[in-house]
Amino acid sequence: MRRWIQRISCIFLALLLLTLLAGFTYEQVGRATDASQLPPRVGQAVDIGGRTLNLYCSGQGSPTVILEPGGNSPGYSWLLQQSKMAAFTRTCWYDRAGVGWSDPPSSPRTSASMDRATRTRARGSGWSVPARQPSARVRSSWAAA
Repeated sequence: MRRWIQRISCIFLALLLLTLLAGFTYEQVGRATDASQLPPRVGQAVDIGGRTLNLYCSGQGSPTVILEPGGNSPGYSWLLQQSKMAAFTRTCWYDRAGVGWSDPPSSPRTSASMDRATRTRARGSGWSVPARQPSARVRSSWAAA
């Protein structure tokens, strides 16, 4: 009886590992396919310490509205909304590290590393909002967390 439990446990573990490997492979192939199908760059590459993030701003006025894509969505998913908001205020969106036209992250994506990247991006580019100027962030999906 004990041997059967060990065999079943080993088979279950092997199937679990195979499923994880298949999921990881599927995700990597999907990312490569998505990257090869990107339209011409919208925005500009902003250097943030050895790698670049894609940024696009339009419009003028105050407050500056920063559009943050959710999950693995590229920033250009905001183009329709941005064009409407840019008619009356400055509006910016960006591609998160490893998404769209941005370089891959230098470390695993955690909420802390994403916050660091946002602060570095704001300091290292012309899109940062002056301290006394009002600004608003519009987030979608899990970016709102």
